[in-house]
Formats: sequence, C-alpha cells, structure tokens
Amino acid sequence: MPQSEGPPEPWSAFFKELDQLLDESLELHCIGGFTIIHAYGVARPTNDIDFIRLIPHPMFSKLCELGGQASGLHKKHKLYLEKMYSSPRQPATWIETFLPALPPRTAPVSGS
Repeated sequence: MPQSEGPPEPWSAFFKELDQLLDESLELHCIGGFTIIHAYGVARPTNDIDFIRLIPHPMFSKLCELGGQASGLHKKHKLYLEKMYSSPRQPATWIETFLPALPPRTAPVSGS
C-alpha cells in the first residue's frame, strides 16, 4: 500500500469518526499489529491500535475516552486505541524481534 493512502477498513472509518469527535489536531505514534498491517501490508489480525506517544499529551484522557476500550467507537467499529508501555527493563520484545528487518515508515491515518 502506498504511504499516501490511509489505512484500509475498518481502521479508516474508525479514524475518520475519531477525527470528527476531536476538537483539535493530534499526532499519534502507533506500534504493533495495526502499524505492520498498514505500513507494510502484512496480513495480521488485530482489533487494537497500540500507541506509544500522543502529541499534544494533554489530549490523552480525551482520546482514551473517545477511542479506548469500551468506548462508543470500540463498540461500533470493534477497534480501540491502547496505550503501550515499555521500559528499558521490559521492552516490547516481539516488536524488537520483528521490526528490525523492516524499513521504517511513516503513514497518515486519515486524509486530513
């Protein structure tokens, strides 16, 4: 999938609706299965969108309320946002094992 395209369904509809619910723009740094599917076209089932950083950070609570687990968007689209925590002592080892073989990519999540 070319980088300029947004994510496939059902993620596209999820992000479009989330965009409409937010008062301001934000930058969401994602990892995990969603990013592998979207950036590299790897077939891997997932229903969460793991993220490690949100800019601006004060939007964290609102973002989780609107798009997190058990939110209205989760119930409607069967997808949800999930904050991933990692530390030098407990890194996300499956990501470190899989991703070094893939070149880094940046991909938009919506057309806006």
